[in-house]
Amino acid sequence: MRGGAGRGGAGRARAWLWPLSVDGLLLLSTLGLLKQESGVVRRAKWAVWAAFLLGNAVSLAANVARAPRLEWGSVLVAG
Repeated sequence: MRGGAGRGGAGRARAWLWPLSVDGLLLLSTLGLLKQESGVVRRAKWAVWAAFLLGNAVSLAANVARAPRLEWGSVLVAG
């Protein structure tokens, strides 16, 4: 992600923050999924699941984008 953000025009400091933002989203949403409270509103549960799925999708897309070759084997390994 850092390389892709740098090529996209982000500065050096911002490029270093991109992976941290996605990993932070995944960490917080995972903690939200593991912490189960009975009084949590259904809407909040859906928001945590949506954040978890979005973080995984962005992480997977970044990994696939950095595959060395666009062949099914290298894309599968990168993903």
